[in-house]
Amino acid sequence: MAVRTQIVVTNVQQTVVLVTVTCGSYTTTAGRAYQFEAHVLGRDTTTGDVFECVRYGGARNIATVLTLVGAVRTLTDNVDASLAACVVTADASGEDIRIRCTGIALQTVEWMTWLTIRTN
Repeated sequence: MAVRTQIVVTNVQQTVVLVTVTCGSYTTTAGRAYQFEAHVLGRDTTTGDVFECVRYGGARNIATVLTLVGAVRTLTDNVDASLAACVVTADASGEDIRIRCTGIALQTVEWMTWLTIRTN
């Protein structure tokens, strides 16, 4: 019988100008399938403008090689116009599922990420 677990990881990071940071990550285990859902909230520290989104996807770790399955899906993007150029992505790096946030020129954005992992 498969082992099923759910883990929630929270993290706060800050981007200054065009820097990309890992806003959330989870290290996987070989021989497992994963589903992830990342709720990301960015706030301009000066104006209070908001970037809010959800990224959703699946991955598998076979023999310590993590691969995303299909495309990462965007469930929502609710963004104030001043933060429209910000970017939030999900990727696989080594055995880690990562949520990456990129800010924009001349603005400091504080990012809060809630990363939910389901594994089987």
